[in-house]
Amino acid sequence: MIEFVNEGDQAARVRCLIRSDAVSQEVTVGSLAPGSSTTAELDEPVGRNLTCVWTAFDTKGRLHLWSYEGKHKRLRKGHEVDLPTALERMYPD
Repeated sequence: MIEFVNEGDQAARVRCLIRSDAVSQEVTVGSLAPGSSTTAELDEPVGRNLTCVWTAFDTKGRLHLWSYEGKHKRLRKGHEVDLPTALERMYPD
């Protein structure tokens, strides 16, 4: 299980990609209101060597990327990336 907590403004189209030595799984969360949280079930055991990225759109239509380690990037309005590309941007090695 993974928990998503929104500590900012409205977040729309929240999605997550979890990748490890055991599994790669995409999770669609939906929208999260300010101050809300939700959980999502994972299909399989996560394993080791975890990388995780999640994305969401803000109220101005900009896509934000976050990593499990707390890194954050905001893309320009109109720019979108899929989850594998978001993972590559947050974990370039």
